[in-house]
Amino acid sequence: MPINLVNMTNLEKCNAGIEYSYADEELIALKTEAIRQCEIFNALDGRDYMAQYRHLQQMLGAVGERVWIAMVGGVPAKVIKTLENDL
Repeated sequence: MPINLVNMTNLEKCNAGIEYSYADEELIALKTEAIRQCEIFNALDGRDYMAQYRHLQQMLGAVGERVWIAMVGGVPAKVIKTLENDL
């Protein structure tokens, strides 16, 4: 059955990997909220692993155990690593 692009929202198109409008208000709102949540995460004490973990759970909905996001040169890394003994 072919996909009906006419009735799809831009978010649905984005999630399906179909060309979509980047200027869509719903997508802009989601991107803006993601940026805000990252700023909150980046403002947390880098030694407070539990606060970071709780915020990751809030941001992502669920995360595995002993997860953290590494900072490289003051910029969050894109790789999620596992802690060995810190949690």
